[in-house]
Amino acid sequence: MNLMSRALVVSMAFSGFLGAGNANAQSLEDSWRAALDGNLPALEKVIERGNSPDTSDSNGNTLLMLAARSGSVPAVSYLISQKAAVNRRNKFGDTALMAAALLGHVEVAKVLLANGAEINSDGWSRLHYAAFEGRARMVKFLLDNGAAKNAIAPNEFTPLMFAVRNGHTDAAKALLYGDPDVNYRTRSGGDTALRLAQKKGYEPVVELLKRAGAVE
Repeated sequence: MNLMSRALVVSMAFSGFLGAGNANAQSLEDSWRAALDGNLPALEKVIERGNSPDTSDSNGNTLLMLAARSGSVPAVSYLISQKAAVNRRNKFGDTALMAAALLGHVEVAKVLLANGAEINSDGWSRLHYAAFEGRARMVKFLLDNGAAKNAIAPNEFTPLMFAVRNGHTDAAKALLYGDPDVNYRTRSGGDTALRLAQKKGYEPVVELLKRAGAVE
């Protein structure tokens, strides 16, 4: 499965919530919309009605994941104060921090990290997500906070390779700031960051990589 297909699933099927206790369908829909919109007053109301902060949809996306996706620091902070599980994963293996990384919400990421969010794990990493979408500021933030610069995704790509393949020059620069292995080569296809940039014809990225020590 490629990274694009792993992006957080944001379905409008409100009936898919799990573990909602005695909350009625309307309060579930309110919870979903409040989190997705980052609407703190509305979110407070639905939690006060008895909804769990870990309410999730059929894909396992929790209110915290959706609030992180919205970029709302107040909503994320509130849910954490209500004991939302910071490192819970949806059925694709994504966490709230992955949602923030994918969309470049650095301030949300700061709150999540301050409250115990894991920055590294096996498989797809938060840095992979940020690099894939070209979130240069997020890339630098994650590296500054200990993200594994040479993390290997299930498809054998490093964060640098994702940034390069998608032509994200600024993200590539941010990754090179972390001094990654610019000549890492996949075992299956023999790809390198430089080869990917050359295949795509991204000349500015090719030159950037060569200046950083990439070789044919």
